[in-house]
Amino acid sequence: MKKVVIVHGLGQTPNDWKQVIEQLDESNEVICPDLFSLVDKQKLSFETLAQSFEFYCSKFDQPIILVGLSLGAVLALEYANRHPGQVDSLIIIAAPYQMPKKLLKFQNMVYHLMPSKSFSKIKMTKKEMISLCQSMMDLDYSDQLKEIGCPTLVLCGSKDKANYSSCLRISKEIPNSKFSEISFASHEVNKDNPQKTAELINAFLGQDKLKGF
Repeated sequence: MKKVVIVHGLGQTPNDWKQVIEQLDESNEVICPDLFSLVDKQKLSFETLAQSFEFYCSKFDQPIILVGLSLGAVLALEYANRHPGQVDSLIIIAAPYQMPKKLLKFQNMVYHLMPSKSFSKIKMTKKEMISLCQSMMDLDYSDQLKEIGCPTLVLCGSKDKANYSSCLRISKEIPNSKFSEISFASHEVNKDNPQKTAELINAFLGQDKLKGF
C-alpha cells in the first residue's frame, strides 16, 4: 500500500480536499494533515513550517508520495530536496518555482486591510499570515529542480494564469516529469474540478511503479 500525503495550500484546510480524497484509489492510504497544527505559530515562518512538516514526515517508515498545492507544493519541493530518499514520487500543483515578490507584497497589503475574522477559517491570525508570506519572499528553486530524481506529475488549472508558465518550467526542469492541465479550474483545482484532479492523480499513481510514463 502506498502512503499518499496531501499538503494543502495557504488559505485552505484538509476539508478542502475531501471531494478529491473520496475519489482516490482506495488501495492507497491517503493522509491530509492540517499544516498549521504542526507548527508553533508564535514562531511561524516558512522555515519553521518546513521543519515541522519534515518532522511530521519522519515518522513514516517507507518513502511517501507527496501531493502539494501552492504553498503545499513548495513544501513538497523543499522536502524532496532535503530528503530525496524519502520521497517515492511527487505531484506538484499550481506551484511557483520562484516566489513572485511583487505579488506577495501586494498580497500582504491586502491582508493588512482585511478584518482579522477573515483568517479564522484557517486558524491563523492576520499577523501570522503576513509573517509567513514575508518569510517566503526569497525562495527560489530554479537551481534545485534538476536535482529531483523521483517521478513527478505537475498539474495546473487551465485558468491559473499566475502559475501556468511556472508549472511548465517545473515540468521541463525536473528530469522524470510530465505536465497535465486541469480544465475549467483556476488556482484551487481541488475545489474547482475535484473529479479531474482525482482522475489525474489516480492515473499517475496507477502506473506500474511510475516507470516509463
